[in-house]
Amino acid sequence: MSGWKILVVDDDPAIASILDPYLHEAGFRLFVARNGTEALALAASERPEIVLLDLRIPRPQGLEVLRRLRANGNPASVIVVSGLSDEVDRVVGLELGADDYVTKPFSPREVVARVKAVLRRRLNGQRTEAPSMASEETGPLEFDRLCIDPAAYTVHFDGKPIPLTRTEFRILAMLAKNASKVLTREQLIAGFAERSDLIETRTLDSHVAHLRRKIQEGVPGRELIRTIRGIGYRFDAP
Repeated sequence: MSGWKILVVDDDPAIASILDPYLHEAGFRLFVARNGTEALALAASERPEIVLLDLRIPRPQGLEVLRRLRANGNPASVIVVSGLSDEVDRVVGLELGADDYVTKPFSPREVVARVKAVLRRRLNGQRTEAPSMASEETGPLEFDRLCIDPAAYTVHFDGKPIPLTRTEFRILAMLAKNASKVLTREQLIAGFAERSDLIETRTLDSHVAHLRRKIQEGVPGRELIRTIRGIGYRFDAP
């Protein structure tokens, strides 16, 4: 991972100062932005692999920066940073396409570990997934008018796209490939083997909740993802 770029977006200069030696030791090139305008400009010019994004930055705030990054097709992986009381913002950040989150106060070593985990996930995503889960060698999964394409990371119903984050798509593909079977939370987390040591059950449940809402909006009148209490989730094919 030597030479990879990380953009730290925080209006507190002490944060970058604290993280700098740890990220440098891990082989990362560090860029710093103090507000949303600087963050968007540096993200466009430097094309960092990772953006560590504080949600409470000024002009514009973190969630708006994340929206614009995703709307502009910026491929950077984003780790959102929030206070302990900002659970709603963390959830919204995940829904908008953040890859992970950390809460303040944090350990610099934890941040480095999460950055490395997200990068491993990014690299592993370019290779073939486990055959029992969402293999990119698998052709499109078609269920009546619903089409899930693991190779293209796209979902369509009646030809209309259902926008999902990468994490949401991977969960859906795992469930759909095992349609009508119950997958435990542990099995789903294992599908993210490159970061399974950092994913928590509550984080998985948040992703599934957002995924279920988007699928219900895109496929009206059908409940395709069911919670099996105390066990996990099941995809009921239409």
